[in-house]
Amino acid sequence: MPTRSATRVLVALLLARRSARRISNPFEQLTLATRQLGDGRYEVDLPRWGIAEADAAADALRDSAHQVDNLLRHEREFVRDASHQLRTPL
Repeated sequence: MPTRSATRVLVALLLARRSARRISNPFEQLTLATRQLGDGRYEVDLPRWGIAEADAAADALRDSAHQVDNLLRHEREFVRDASHQLRTPL
């Protein structure tokens, strides 16, 4: 039969593991979303976690993904229009 101190240690360990998962999960999702952005997938769908640093990083990544998507869209439109005007593919 476990002693009180052993029970306390076990409870502390379980709470620490739960907290570690709660803190690390957002950053694992941010890492995955960043890799997807690098692969050309600009739809960044990340939740709000209630962790200020993770939420700020997610907001910055969403904004960056949106800006990159807009820049590429405008570049493609420019190339398409220029190609049409010159009547030759670029």
